[in-house]
Amino acid sequence: MANKFKDAIAGFNRFHSKKWLLQRQFQIEKPYKIVSSGVIAALPDYPPSSAAYVEMSPVGFNHEKTQAIIYIGSSCGGLCGSWRFHLLEKLHGNWKEAPVTTCILAS
Repeated sequence: MANKFKDAIAGFNRFHSKKWLLQRQFQIEKPYKIVSSGVIAALPDYPPSSAAYVEMSPVGFNHEKTQAIIYIGSSCGGLCGSWRFHLLEKLHGNWKEAPVTTCILAS
């Protein structure tokens, strides 16, 4: 499957090495803050509810913008969390997660 997504992986690697400034323009139901990695590093491990966060990488696309890869990790404190890459394909105008096996870290 890595061969099928090689252009998207190359796009991910290109964007991942750059610094990005996120702006507060996400439209989601839950309240959120955008913070620096230094703030995240200073979060306590316990209690778990005080250390919840989600981290996302820039999205890497293939040249045709029909495939994408993104890394998403989340921590809920201590040993609680999950981290994985998501491989997406644009089918009939909609993005769907590709039915592939990826490495997932969860605790």
